Amino acid sequence: MDKSDILRLLEENLPHRKLVLLSNREPYVHRAIPRGFVCEKQAGGVTTALDPIMQMVGGLWIAW
Repeated sequence: MDKSDILRLLEENLPHRKLVLLSNREPYVHRAIPRGFVCEKQAGGVTTALDPIMQMVGGLWIAW
């Protein structure tokens, strides 16, 4: 399944909707360094599976 398949599937089943994911964990850790901040991707099943899709479709990830 590629990007166009996923976008088509979402448009067919959820037309004119935005994908929102609620999770108890953020997909990234934000760490301060001397010159600013760095975002490091968390290891884990939910992040690994869903973060690429959320980015692809411009979804909103809300984490506790």
